[in-house]
Amino acid sequence: MCRVVREEEHLTYDANFQMFSFTRSKVGWYLVSVITSPHEATKALAACQKVLHALARPGGVSLAAVQSAASTLLSRHQEDIRSNRFWVDTLSGTQSPSIPWKTADRLTEFEAVLASVSPEVSVLSVGRIV
Repeated sequence: MCRVVREEEHLTYDANFQMFSFTRSKVGWYLVSVITSPHEATKALAACQKVLHALARPGGVSLAAVQSAASTLLSRHQEDIRSNRFWVDTLSGTQSPSIPWKTADRLTEFEAVLASVSPEVSVLSVGRIV
């Protein structure tokens, strides 16, 4: 997204895409933020929406993009696990009966889940959130 909105369309200084996990509910959400001038904001929003819709179509996610994203996420995860905040956020609620789907398994399965992601799986996932 950043490549398209910033480098191809020249609409932003920075574009950021964040997924938020579902701790208390069984749904998650995403946040797209861009830093741009006020007169480019509508165009930047349209460009972000265009990228998300393109990703939801078959062939919209390349193997190289999946591998690059997985590498970035793995690096970030390896850095995050060194912080106390990560451990508090990850483990809080794992023993609560009101959040039965939040377990410590996410710690041991993270790398396996990343390795299992393919362009086809990415398209299905993006299609559900767009």
